[in-house]
Amino acid sequence: MLGARSVLELPLLPRRLFYAIAPVLLSTCMFSQNGDVTPPLADQFEQVARVISGSSDQQAEVLYLQSKIKQNFGEHADALRFAERSVMANPKQAAYHLQLASVLSEELKDARLFRKISLAKRVHSELETALKLEPKNPDCLLGMMMYYEQAPGVLGGSKDKAHHLAEQIGRIDLSKGYLAEAQLARMEKRTNGLGDLYLNAVKADPTSFDALVSLASFYASDVQKK
Repeated sequence: MLGARSVLELPLLPRRLFYAIAPVLLSTCMFSQNGDVTPPLADQFEQVARVISGSSDQQAEVLYLQSKIKQNFGEHADALRFAERSVMANPKQAAYHLQLASVLSEELKDARLFRKISLAKRVHSELETALKLEPKNPDCLLGMMMYYEQAPGVLGGSKDKAHHLAEQIGRIDLSKGYLAEAQLARMEKRTNGLGDLYLNAVKADPTSFDALVSLASFYASDVQKK
């Protein structure tokens, strides 16, 4: 995850934060393992955010996390509001610009032409800012890769640039590079060799959760069965 620090770098959780977050994490784990268990509620996450936000130094991070939570619950307006506020609170954090770009991109599908053009320019601007802040961050490169792949040429889209960025990701993190190539293959509806890309991602980093989940999802998908 972008912006995530090593567990070793994190301070011990205050007791009040631990007691607030533990039930939510437990609920999330249960839901991920058993679909008929009620998923964690948005207000539970907000309770955690309120506890964390006791420190002014963490306000921007809390806003960023709230945006991701709201986005996961499909609450677009709130997700956008929190994302914009996190960028305003700390414009030097690449993860916040990536989150804002992610939320804005959700509007592109149903937006009218002129609104779509305006949104695309703003998404591109946020991605550019994220890359300037962390030019070797695979997640920043991946965000721009997907923009180049999906945007029309008049708005800066370029499949050649998308593939170039996938190669660049691979030079930084081989496993993520294979996953980026697989993402492009899916978007371009190229299923030949897709399984090998996921398998190579796992071989490159057997500890990668993303690679393991992607491979498992592929084996369970209709694409693999054809």
